Amino acid sequence: MKVSIRARNCRVAQYVQRMAERQVGRLSKFHVRARSADVIFSEEKRTREVEVVMRIEGGPSVVARGEAHDFRTALDQVVGHLSRKLRRLRDRDRDHQAQKPSALPDAG
Repeated sequence: MKVSIRARNCRVAQYVQRMAERQVGRLSKFHVRARSADVIFSEEKRTREVEVVMRIEGGPSVVARGEAHDFRTALDQVVGHLSRKLRRLRDRDRDHQAQKPSALPDAG
């Protein structure tokens, strides 16, 4: 999966960027069709914000945001939110595919 990192109005340490690439890259295991992710770091007065937009092939983009006093904590929040959203999306796809009318037994 391709992970691109951008910083808006701030500087992000190299180790935080590598951590973001590694953690967001691991999220592809939750959804097979995940193709790319954009990680956006931004800074407002005293809060740091991390936003991740993950693109799913043939499906909706999944977006998650996290705010904290430092980028590492915000990144951890985002990864947690994204993993839950991706699992829910994957399970919803599986449940939808499992309930095909032709596969149900006849009532009579």
